[in-house]
Amino acid sequence: MMLRNLISLAIAIAPVTAALAEPVDFSTADQMLFDPDGAEVAIFPDAGLSDEDRQRIAVVGSQQVYYGAFAISPDEGLLSEATAAVANFNSADAAMRAALTECNTRRKSGTAQCVPAAHIRPKGWEARTLQLSATGTEAVRGDYRALPSPKAFAASQSTGGWAMTSGSADDAVSECASKTGAEDCTVVLRD
Repeated sequence: MMLRNLISLAIAIAPVTAALAEPVDFSTADQMLFDPDGAEVAIFPDAGLSDEDRQRIAVVGSQQVYYGAFAISPDEGLLSEATAAVANFNSADAAMRAALTECNTRRKSGTAQCVPAAHIRPKGWEARTLQLSATGTEAVRGDYRALPSPKAFAASQSTGGWAMTSGSADDAVSECASKTGAEDCTVVLRD
């Protein structure tokens, strides 16, 4: 029953985001992005989790797409309403911010602030200038690659949303904002 409660956590699936100063072209992006298949779970040792809770997070986390995160209320434990799990963000940091915000919103009044419990990231993760979610990476390597030029791919840092267009970069930003409601869509790829 406890594992079922963990699995039933609301996984916030928010497609891709990226944080680049200047857009890159497809060839450059393709070299920077991770393989979209396979994720690893990095559990925080100071989250106060039992071995059983670590195993639960490892099992559930390994079934998600990167980038994701788990946050828990230390006073309530892993199997509580406060526990938050998110997936499909552009970076582990963006996912953790979302998980902590959700956890702190749901935790009981008077309990300690939520803490990071684990990151879900690509296998072999290392910091890179361009990081997109697994689904965003698949979109770049599939549909975006096939679009005729000029083309652009825009992403939102806060929501993880994205859009691609064959046309102007402004069109990609507008479509991203329209799809996500986010005000922070920026162009991350342009060809």
